[in-house]
Amino acid sequence: MNFMTKKPFELVGFIDPLDSMYADREYELFQLSNLTGNAFKLYETYKSKYPVSKKCDLKCAFYALFHELNCYLRNGTYTGVIMFLAVRRAKKQLKTIPTE
Repeated sequence: MNFMTKKPFELVGFIDPLDSMYADREYELFQLSNLTGNAFKLYETYKSKYPVSKKCDLKCAFYALFHELNCYLRNGTYTGVIMFLAVRRAKKQLKTIPTE
């Protein structure tokens, strides 16, 4: 989401390089559900228009939780409401995993 390209794989710009990384292509999707994101249905709209993996919801729930834990560990920032929602979403997604 932070790269600008002319055509596939031709990088022409880089926006917001702080903490940039090579990651799962669905990594940043969890941000579409943060705070007011659900009010605009950004996450669901993205999933309806672009192909996502079978476990996208599960991965995004854990990416969101990891992100909040990372913020806390790196700079002591604790956002109780966001952490509560991230934990609740992760628990809900864990229940979707079939047990054998």
